[in-house]
Amino acid sequence: PLGGNNGSKNFAVHNGYNDFFNSQLYDAALVGFEFADGEERVIDHMYVTNTNYVLNSLSFGDGFNSAATEDTYFKIIAYGYNSNEELVGTTEFMLCNGSDNIITTWEKWDMSSMGKVLKVVFNFEASADQSGSYGLNTPAYFAYDDVAVQFIEKVFE
Repeated sequence: PLGGNNGSKNFAVHNGYNDFFNSQLYDAALVGFEFADGEERVIDHMYVTNTNYVLNSLSFGDGFNSAATEDTYFKIIAYGYNSNEELVGTTEFMLCNGSDNIITTWEKWDMSSMGKVLKVVFNFEASADQSGSYGLNTPAYFAYDDVAVQFIEKVFE
């Protein structure tokens, strides 16, 4: 899609993953975002979509990857951590669930099931046809926008 969700002019693009291959070669730490004030909050939802790079790779294939088939899947996995750096929840979103179901629009991803988190990091998982001997072949990107966070109102007396 052109531009962000609801026609906004900006959005974030995430890149990076960790799998059996790249974690052996270098520090492939998962990345994401966290609340700088140290407060744990519920991330209600965000809007996500494929980037052009991923969309073209899944639709047509490229020098590293084959085009998606009816059995192909490619998904994002979010991991939520509390302030003690303990994993408190995960949630997944399918960017591709078969060649006829490749996301091309902004879609709402409900993330509230993770509960209160301080930090969320992202990883990718794909079907065998999108991976090889050296790990993931699908470009490890997705775009996100309009992250909705639940804030608890503090009342001072």
